[in-house]
Amino acid sequence: MMTKRLRTAVSQDPLQILPDRILIVDDEPSILFAYQRLLQSEGYCVDSCGELLTALDLVQAHMYYAIITDIRLSGTENSDGVKLLCALRWCQPDAKTIVVTGFGTADSERKMKALGATHYLEKPVQPSLIIELLKAAGNFEEEKRNDYTFGIVMPEVSV
Repeated sequence: MMTKRLRTAVSQDPLQILPDRILIVDDEPSILFAYQRLLQSEGYCVDSCGELLTALDLVQAHMYYAIITDIRLSGTENSDGVKLLCALRWCQPDAKTIVVTGFGTADSERKMKALGATHYLEKPVQPSLIIELLKAAGNFEEEKRNDYTFGIVMPEVSV
């Protein structure tokens, strides 16, 4: 369960996946600010940036539980978010990815899902939806860790 505190300490091992470390990548400063404040208020440790190269540096330096990224960064005709998603599948395949876009199409959604996007959302995105998706993914991971395989139990035989 996520606590309602801000984490100020960073793990000694930067490559350890922290269950509450999130990266936000968007070229709109207002979106970065809003998502960062929202996620921090929910107890997440948040890194944010507005460009592909910085995002790539961050994913090489830290392991993330989830990455929230726009498809188009620094311009309307690029696909930097797609490049980031491809890099994530290679270097952090277990990270949850939420792709957001203001230019969504059914074809774009299929491509993002094929590249491993966990969720695909079209702007404007309700902030509460982001929190719900992150918490649902966390609950699923917790259930997977607590899932036990039970074998056949033999009845007791008195001798």
